[in-house]
Amino acid sequence: MAAETEQAKIALEKRLAKQQTIAAAQPKSTLAKFIAEANTAASAVQLDEADTRKLIDQQLRQAGWEADSQSIKFKAHNLMQAIARVNRVHGDKPGGLVVDYQGIAADLKEALSFYSDAGGKGDPALAQEQAASLMLEKLEVVSAMYHGFAYENYFEADTTRKLSLILAAE
Repeated sequence: MAAETEQAKIALEKRLAKQQTIAAAQPKSTLAKFIAEANTAASAVQLDEADTRKLIDQQLRQAGWEADSQSIKFKAHNLMQAIARVNRVHGDKPGGLVVDYQGIAADLKEALSFYSDAGGKGDPALAQEQAASLMLEKLEVVSAMYHGFAYENYFEADTTRKLSLILAAE
């Protein structure tokens, strides 16, 4: 399975490189026209958060994932299972980094308390300063992967602009 994953990764990297070469070779007017058409199409799409979740779930299911973001509930036991999976040590990987995108820190503290009360061994969390430092290091790596694409604009954008930015990134 690891060999298949590596082959898929290599194929995807080649496909991405090809698309980047094609995009770089396009005249500025062609790119501007494409971006304008994408913006027009994106402005016609009006999605609230629930519709966006449904769309993402549908795309994940089409890709073979189980997805139902509407029924996600964070309970102490389930959260600890998820963290344990992320935090597995393997080879030279010292652990995982859990980033709280949904404001579940209180649930995380409860889950860690559940872990500790159950007699778990080891240190369940890095010091906050160490975690922030590690997160910034990983952010540099991810930022380099975007080859100058201004992904920061995505986080402040409305749904229409987000779709436009995604289309422009392809």
